[in-house]
Amino acid sequence: MKRLLLSLAVLIPGTMLFAQNDCSKKHPVYSIDNSSAPKTINRLGTDPEFPFLEHLTTPRQVLAVLKSPSNRKKHPGKMKEMDNMLMEIGFEHGANDVRLSCITSVTIPSGTTGNMGNGKMNYSYVEMKGKSHKAWRISAENGCYITFFSDCGNAFYAGDNFGAESKKSYTGCKEVPVTISSDPKEITITESPKRHIIKKTYIYYIKEGCGCSDCTDADKVYDRSKPLLVKKEDVTEQLPQTYKVSTSGTGTATICKGKTTEVHADFTVEKESEYLGYSKPDVRKEFIQVSKREYKRTMRMKEKSTF
Repeated sequence: MKRLLLSLAVLIPGTMLFAQNDCSKKHPVYSIDNSSAPKTINRLGTDPEFPFLEHLTTPRQVLAVLKSPSNRKKHPGKMKEMDNMLMEIGFEHGANDVRLSCITSVTIPSGTTGNMGNGKMNYSYVEMKGKSHKAWRISAENGCYITFFSDCGNAFYAGDNFGAESKKSYTGCKEVPVTISSDPKEITITESPKRHIIKKTYIYYIKEGCGCSDCTDADKVYDRSKPLLVKKEDVTEQLPQTYKVSTSGTGTATICKGKTTEVHADFTVEKESEYLGYSKPDVRKEFIQVSKREYKRTMRMKEKSTF
């Protein structure tokens, strides 16, 4: 197996990852009013907004509860609120349009400010304190997003302040998880080594005989010849080699507004078939049955040609 390193340069527009002021002007979670001091949040879980999102561990689990008919029946008001949030950022039919690839795990650091919902689905400007918190980010194709805390299921939108402490200057950069993958592809290389092959052709005969007119199978006599080599060819054969190529990589990348970001991934190259170039030739034999007369005639001709 061989590994190759690929460096990909991706230009990511700043409006896609940072500012989403144009994503929504209707739902209150996206309208951040920082004219007054934010409310301090030290602990999560005391007033869950979307309890069905609490303590989930994978994006697949998040997708399952968003699309669950029984969950929609049990929490109609909360699912309607969820739909309204998602429709505002580009999901035309709300939660029903969310795909697994839209859901990622993010970390909200201490000091991040933004709008947060409560159990009554009201929203206020807050500042996260204490430890960092895991959250689920749901992103639309237009780059707009909303996050939900894993500990409580409450909606949270930080806008341009995502991942930045309120008392520090915001650099316009952040570190995000990156996963790169592709479907395996097969590549065939025709300019490959040649294999030496020796082809040998033999003739032989088998003749049945019997000394009386009423012979049985047990009385029959079989006249069998030895194989007679009549042709020998030395040939070479091209052997294409097949490789399976796939790429994968996980890690983090620093994303800065309006700047090119380099993402590194490993290409895995597996050889599916190969010829190692052994010096010993491949001998292939072919046997052809002929009449006894033809066999004898050929044998005489070979004997004459040796003198």
